[in-house]
Amino acid sequence: MKIPLLDTPDVAHVLSGRTGIASRVSEIRRRVSSRGLAPALLAALQGRLARCWSVREFRMYGLSASEVSKTESDGDLRRDAIDDLLLYRPFSADEMSVEDFLSEAVQRLEQGQHVYTFAADGVLLHYSWLIAQTRRAGSDFNHEFAFPDPAAVLWSDYTRPGARGRGLQTRSIHRRLRDAAAAGETSMFIGVRADNTVSRHNIEKVGFRYWASGWIQYRFGRARRWITYAPSAHREITR
Repeated sequence: MKIPLLDTPDVAHVLSGRTGIASRVSEIRRRVSSRGLAPALLAALQGRLARCWSVREFRMYGLSASEVSKTESDGDLRRDAIDDLLLYRPFSADEMSVEDFLSEAVQRLEQGQHVYTFAADGVLLHYSWLIAQTRRAGSDFNHEFAFPDPAAVLWSDYTRPGARGRGLQTRSIHRRLRDAAAAGETSMFIGVRADNTVSRHNIEKVGFRYWASGWIQYRFGRARRWITYAPSAHREITR
């Protein structure tokens, strides 16, 4: 299909339109901030803008069982502890309700998934999940990654804001990797949004290597998805 090119006046018009949008957004941000409504409303505004015109990336990382560290500094994490799940409380209005969280957790456990938790002072501070022997994994943007062989997937990591910076996610990753390797898994995968720099750092310092990216392009409400893979991705993860 031939792609039409824009001449100079057309380009100027498009740029001026985008500049106008940017200036209006800045004005809205200023007004919202002055009224003390910034956190919730600005998050909603940014979400709508991202769905209007943006490109997002979800990265998938892999690790072979032979590379799993023998570190054991996660004794305070519990596996499949129902009483910990009952301590879940939403931190903000945009997080799942207690009822929805517990309903989803029960469904995952019934499917054979495993949950890892850390609770203190009567509150669930961290949870993360492990899926065994699966050939597929999803993304936050509704991609579907297909694995060449059955693998373990580490996913749905969450740490309550007040408990972040204490190494809970890193300890959970180590624990899940060791449990998966002990169960006979040969390959492990974990996914993260590309703009989540903290989680990406935690994942990479454990030893995971980049395996693939799920991309989504938003253009005025329409979404296009595709997946790209790292060179020799299969050979590197399963060696």
